[in-house]
Amino acid sequence: MEPAELTDGDPGPVPVAGEGRASAVIAVAAMLIGTSAFLRFVQPDEAGIADADPSLQAVWFALYLAAGGLLVGRALSGRPLRLPDPFLLGLVLIAVASTAWGANPEVTARRSLALVGTALVGTLIASTWSFESVLRLVRWVMATAAFASIVVAGSPSAYDRVHVEALRGVFFHRNGLGRAMAFAVLAVLLEAYLRRRVLRSDIALLVLFLSLVALSRSATAIVVTTLTLSMTLVLPLLARTDLRLQVIGVCLLGAAAVVAAVGFAGVEPRDVAQLIGRDATFTGRTAVWAAAGDSIADRAVLGHGFAGFWVAGYPPAMRVAAVAHFPGISQGHNGFIDILLQLGLLGLAAIGASIVLSGRRLWHRLRNDGDRTAAAMGAVLVFVLFTNLTESSFQQHSFFMMVLVAVSASAARPGRRVTSAVTPLAQVGAVSA
Repeated sequence: MEPAELTDGDPGPVPVAGEGRASAVIAVAAMLIGTSAFLRFVQPDEAGIADADPSLQAVWFALYLAAGGLLVGRALSGRPLRLPDPFLLGLVLIAVASTAWGANPEVTARRSLALVGTALVGTLIASTWSFESVLRLVRWVMATAAFASIVVAGSPSAYDRVHVEALRGVFFHRNGLGRAMAFAVLAVLLEAYLRRRVLRSDIALLVLFLSLVALSRSATAIVVTTLTLSMTLVLPLLARTDLRLQVIGVCLLGAAAVVAAVGFAGVEPRDVAQLIGRDATFTGRTAVWAAAGDSIADRAVLGHGFAGFWVAGYPPAMRVAAVAHFPGISQGHNGFIDILLQLGLLGLAAIGASIVLSGRRLWHRLRNDGDRTAAAMGAVLVFVLFTNLTESSFQQHSFFMMVLVAVSASAARPGRRVTSAVTPLAQVGAVSA
């Protein structure tokens, strides 16, 4: 297979054949499982997935151990590693350290080590391939989940247990399907943007992914998809070296923010919800956020320990569930609130500083070099931040945490045009050769 031409700012070190195949297998497996696709066939309840059966935990352990081994091999051989920014690394270290003060140290110890493994996979992805190649990998990972969801659509179990008219496919619930397919839309659009042309396969996949977003009937996914489409319209303006076009793009984003702020300032949430036929509490989310305030204040600086709050039988978590009338809740449905609950203000400062630093690095590359890849990574960063307003993905095993680590590790490198690179899909195909 001929190497594909890339327009990425930096292809990353081209791995030797055996190592490249191993990295590709690890990345594909971790990304696919990290979306939670197919896991409902292993663990019927998402709330118990962190403590799922030993076979699944063994798979994660093997993937993380292999990723760590490949990274150590790179370091010992003198090849460059692309590490996340210091603040994101600090967040991971704080999570591990929180075992010392966490309310459920045994749970925190186990899950914080899994977060280390998640960061290792993200680092391996960033250290191995160009960002465009990663997008190509993501689109086919998502296509696998999408086609599987279509295949099982004839089964009653493929529909959400609460909203029975909404498709969940091979995911736990409709929001999982909708969020994954919304990101798949973004990946396809960004790859076409970096490639500078649209292929017929792009159109086919967009139809598939957008159809599944609609079938999921997830309001969050629909809003995120709309944001995704808006971002790709602005990207061509932001990636130009012409200062006037950059200003136009920034003004468009600013105008959208002002319209949203003014439009919602004098409108009650319940009125907006009535307009779109949705629950003003965002399916009980706002009640959870309000009820979590006392638990956040109880351990404001250091939190209750990474992944140690939403533990069955933990009194503060039970109190939040009772006040919010949300039995069986396993997350705060907001990544930033969960960070406050788990790691306190220290953790929130770390994730906030990481996001700001990555944003500044990407904007510097975009403004000074007209680097289209920086614009694409910025769009992914915005997507991850936006999804964390209604779901929590700053956690172990999470696909979006892997993506955040990869963007953080890739943001600092300088842009330069390349003509070829070995793609992860080619390396996966070589396994069977």
